[in-house]
Amino acid sequence: MPIISFQDVRKTYDHVPVLDQFNLTIEQGEFVVLLGPSGCGKTTILKLINGLLKPDKGVISVHSKALSEWDLIQLRRRIGYVIQQVGLLPHLTIEKNICYTLNLIKASKDDMNKRAKELIDFVGMDESYLKRYPRALSGGQQQRIGVARALASDPDIILMDEPFGAVDEVTRRSLQDEMLKIHQKLGKTIIFVTHDIEEAIKLGTRIVLLNEGRIDRDYNKKSFVLTKERSDYAEHFFGSKDFIAYLNTISISACLNKVMDISSNHKDDYPSINGNLSILQGIQRCIETQHNTLCVVDDQAHQLGYFSINSIYHLL
Repeated sequence: MPIISFQDVRKTYDHVPVLDQFNLTIEQGEFVVLLGPSGCGKTTILKLINGLLKPDKGVISVHSKALSEWDLIQLRRRIGYVIQQVGLLPHLTIEKNICYTLNLIKASKDDMNKRAKELIDFVGMDESYLKRYPRALSGGQQQRIGVARALASDPDIILMDEPFGAVDEVTRRSLQDEMLKIHQKLGKTIIFVTHDIEEAIKLGTRIVLLNEGRIDRDYNKKSFVLTKERSDYAEHFFGSKDFIAYLNTISISACLNKVMDISSNHKDDYPSINGNLSILQGIQRCIETQHNTLCVVDDQAHQLGYFSINSIYHLL
């Protein structure tokens, strides 16, 4: 059964439709990215799931139960919410910010302290930050705390509204990597809003492209990029950016079983590259060294196999 479903949902602002005859189902454990330009309905979908908005028509269900039947306070305690502005309370320590929801449900101090320590470590920060205040943290650190707070009550669903849009590129990539690890470790259902094509391709197990409140494309990552049929809208929105982003999300190691068999005695004849790097970086290395084949190594420089541009065709 779907964990979230929209059935013929319509939502308007000042009589202007934002969503119209909108249908979407999301299964447990999916990482669904809602992709599209400003005004296409992405944030509205998150607010409807969380009960911050009500649909004009149609039915929205969470855990097979219509939102109209939920106690919204109880529902929101089962949903984590992360936004771009983070929204940490400046007068509370980081520990109290993380445990804000737990405090509302009157969890014990020992339980909150234990949970705060678990989560600060989980998002890659030291326990010493727990006694600090938000003003002492960088933007990227505050975003990590926002993620920790969203996980505090162990929610089934995490909603993320362009959470990394206000940080620098290096911090953004680091936060994206953390979210992939969190999804892999915890298996939470994540609905992530972005207008950034590369971010969508990197994060989503499934990508939904929105066009003025309607779904233009809805596929898993590989099919989303490589399916030949696409609308004029999708062609204009992406160009070749989705394909390039896709190549940048697949590791060179994924190609190892597709490469030609070359004797290890000749490994010094080929430039080396780390298998953790992306296929796009492998292509760049081939062009820079003017070699069609690279020797792939691990972090300890042990040979793993070979990568060639020809192997990409078979992989895709």
